[in-house]
Amino acid sequence: MDTSLEWFKEIIKLVDVIIWPLIVFCFVLMFRPYFAQAFKRLGSIQAGATGIAMTFDKKIDETKALLKQIRPKDQSKSASRRLSSSTQSDEQLGLNQIEIGVEQHLQALAEQNEVDVNGLNTLEINTKLKDRGIILLQKKKLIDHLIDLLKTPHGDLNNEQLQVINDLYRTAVAK
Repeated sequence: MDTSLEWFKEIIKLVDVIIWPLIVFCFVLMFRPYFAQAFKRLGSIQAGATGIAMTFDKKIDETKALLKQIRPKDQSKSASRRLSSSTQSDEQLGLNQIEIGVEQHLQALAEQNEVDVNGLNTLEINTKLKDRGIILLQKKKLIDHLIDLLKTPHGDLNNEQLQVINDLYRTAVAK
């Protein structure tokens, strides 16, 4: 009887040790696509006493390169206004306004060109406008990058990245 009780206790100890790593493994396996997507955009990660900080530099760099390709020649760097390092809620409000502005711009283009976009999200509208020849491929890519950047958690963006988003927005909605 003592032997079976000891075996039972040993099995309990083993399950106790294995259960949490197994749960974490299953969690990572279930959400693998989301982790992969986040790591593709991840520029750097820092862990310290205050917590974990991540930046998404790769997407910003790709977007800067695309922005340089299609930025109008007459738009100078000095003409672009800089974001102040105000409160996070002000920056977030600006990003939300940009997101609304992009959507309104695309919907206005669709309406002007009599393109039905009912029930489509912003990315789908952008693709439909490109497919109809209303916007060029580079501008479509630029808007796609902008929309993707706007999905980035706002707290993960620094002032330079916020400035790139603002420049990108001005270029995306320029005629």
